[in-house]
Amino acid sequence: MLGKKHRFAMLACGIMSTASAPALATTTIEMSFEDLVAEAGTVVVGEATAARVEQRDGGVVTVTTFRVDTLVVGDAVATVDVASPGGVVKPGKFRIQEVHPGAPVFPLGSEALLFLNYGPANAYGVVGFNQGAVTIFKTAAGKSVRLPGSGGPETLTAAAARIRKEKAAPRRPR
Repeated sequence: MLGKKHRFAMLACGIMSTASAPALATTTIEMSFEDLVAEAGTVVVGEATAARVEQRDGGVVTVTTFRVDTLVVGDAVATVDVASPGGVVKPGKFRIQEVHPGAPVFPLGSEALLFLNYGPANAYGVVGFNQGAVTIFKTAAGKSVRLPGSGGPETLTAAAARIRKEKAAPRRPR
């Protein structure tokens, strides 16, 4: 059993280590459909086919490769690499895990409608942290998504048409 002196020292060490750790937080403002479309340089429908984790100056990132099934907006590409903060790497003896709550996670084989901007390190970033990563699901009408500002699910074809129409429309001042 630890003596009082040892318990106090351990408690003090625990308090000091907790107090010295930086408090990090992310606040995301909800984006409208119009904002998502305006901010995105590229919008694609794709399937996650591969992933790798990299340690960069800014921390750990997971880069997921998507096979592009449908180009909605942007330049024609066969694949896109999408970087998301967080992941697990083992650069040496110890494993490093970095977690960013709310960051998009793309399981291999999953399909998504992605609102993207080209970023540093030769990869795209998702617009609006995670808001530009829209899950695709099946309905009686076919593959569908739920976009901001819609009354409910809409087919991928209808969503793509709405995105193209919004992208072509002149931007309204706020």
